[in-house]
Amino acid sequence: MHDACSGLTNEVVTVSSINNTLYYVNQPARYIKFNQFSISINSVQCTDITFTYIARKKGESSLPGFILFDSNNLIFQIQSSNSEDAGNYVIEIIGYPSVGAPATMLWNV
Repeated sequence: MHDACSGLTNEVVTVSSINNTLYYVNQPARYIKFNQFSISINSVQCTDITFTYIARKKGESSLPGFILFDSNNLIFQIQSSNSEDAGNYVIEIIGYPSVGAPATMLWNV
């Protein structure tokens, strides 16, 4: 049984946010970190529910090759010297909790 979350009724999933990020080709690597998602029920934090994360370009199955994601430390690394990588990207970050439904956050790069 999860502390306050045994039935997961009326749960609220809080996702962190990442500010839109500008990166220009040939810049040094940029590192962007986000905070873990969390679940609460009736304003009580479910402290023993953990999330597993994936990240991908929205509508695709993976990230562009110049964006790396460390799912253990919740850090993205962006670095490219290829002008073909220039453009706007919407990155979808999905958190899968140990109990309950997944949550999604979008990030613009």
